[in-house]
Amino acid sequence: MSLSVLCLVVMIIVFAPITQAVVTIPAGDPITLTWIEIYLVRIANWLIVVSMVFAVIWFIWAGIRYMTGGDKPEAAKKMLWNGVIGTLIILGVGVIIRTIMTLVDRSFFRY
Repeated sequence: MSLSVLCLVVMIIVFAPITQAVVTIPAGDPITLTWIEIYLVRIANWLIVVSMVFAVIWFIWAGIRYMTGGDKPEAAKKMLWNGVIGTLIILGVGVIIRTIMTLVDRSFFRY
């Protein structure tokens, strides 16, 4: 029992300066709605770009499978159609996000 108390005391002594250092860190800029909007738009745009790059790679892979498929290219055709559907979903989500952002920002109603 005394060993655990000794370990607790040593941990308090060792880690006490660290907790004081955290308190003395100066505060940064406040998080505002504009800051949140900017970062949400950046994240959404990044996800759309990464998804479109993945879709292009998917089309290339499906095209290679179609060319090397021989007499049975059905799997490659299914891959191509799945790629088309996925790309349309990605672009549709991008349009929905941008529409919601303009409605929330109220720039849609400005002249």
